[in-house]
Amino acid sequence: KAEDIIYIPDNEPNKIYVMGAVNSPKYVPYRQDIRILDAILEAGGFTKYAKENNVLILRKRSELTNDVQVKKIIVNVRDLMKEGVLSQNILLMPGDFVIVKEGIF
Repeated sequence: KAEDIIYIPDNEPNKIYVMGAVNSPKYVPYRQDIRILDAILEAGGFTKYAKENNVLILRKRSELTNDVQVKKIIVNVRDLMKEGVLSQNILLMPGDFVIVKEGIF
């Protein structure tokens, strides 16, 4: 009706950011059971200069205090894709940053 207000809550905490040496850096909406390979493929996969075995996940962890701690996780995605090492296809959490580093070779 006239003068009604519709509130749409922000979805910022439910994003996973995929950046660095991927073809289409972007955020991927978080969904239950999303894994690192899913997020990288949704961002267009690796560029030809990507360091596939040195993918960094930054995960924010807020404890009961106001201090925000960042956990760093290194993932060997190439081992997952080439050798089938399924333990490297880790679950992602809302707010994770997936950073694919570049290398010369």
